[in-house]
Amino acid sequence: MDNGAKKITVGSTELTVTLPGFAEREELIVAWHTASTRDGGEMALRRVSAAALGLCTSTGRRAKVDYGACGCDPLVYGGRVYEWLHGQNVALSDILIAGGELVSICVAASFPREAEVAATEDFSGAAAAKGT
Repeated sequence: MDNGAKKITVGSTELTVTLPGFAEREELIVAWHTASTRDGGEMALRRVSAAALGLCTSTGRRAKVDYGACGCDPLVYGGRVYEWLHGQNVALSDILIAGGELVSICVAASFPREAEVAATEDFSGAAAAKGT
């Protein structure tokens, strides 16, 4: 049964996507952008991808890694999740692909396009009251 929940596949495992709060999403987005645009950012991108998996799916809980205990730092948290994923024999390519997809979902949820905002602007359908 499809309840509208987003799913992501990592290797042969299908995971349900549950987005974290705005602050965590924003931290992931900034960390991804920073790692993607700097020379030598490939290693950081691994950590950010793993952080996205940890924060947006059940992976973080399964790995027993807590974001707050990692100082709310996507690189520290992602490093610990990445180490756990590596121990589970998850391929680096699967981590990077899933991480990129999750960060894209975070971007869409955090910074909706103007058309999406306009479509939900008058969600009630009620006529606006006249101003005084």
